[in-house]
Amino acid sequence: MKQAQRFKLGGQIGFSILLILYGSLLLLNNFDVIDIGSVWRSWPLIVIAIGIYKLVQAESIANTGNGIWWIFLGAWLHVSFNHIWGLSFRDTWPMIIVAWGISILWEGYRKQAHKKSPRSPFAEENGYGQ
Repeated sequence: MKQAQRFKLGGQIGFSILLILYGSLLLLNNFDVIDIGSVWRSWPLIVIAIGIYKLVQAESIANTGNGIWWIFLGAWLHVSFNHIWGLSFRDTWPMIIVAWGISILWEGYRKQAHKKSPRSPFAEENGYGQ
């Protein structure tokens, strides 16, 4: 097995275990077995963790943008849900529209740059071409 495949598999297993543990904690909290209190308020950190995972696993610039979007979404949810800096959903919802516009611009720029850049036979030969 190649090193990159092992890294992906290890990351996938680790992330899966993290989700199982966090979900189990939430389930035990719902059944009043344990009281996780403040842990529940940090659920948007799971969205950020998904974004970091996607960023680490990104094999293209498009996948990198996808990871950044998840991180932004998790950070927005965390700030809004926990009223950090006195901000709430009512105050911050326009950020999603701004971020959506930025992502559309980013996608257009990425597609345009991909069309303009000539493919180098050297890059394709060595596995760096798309």
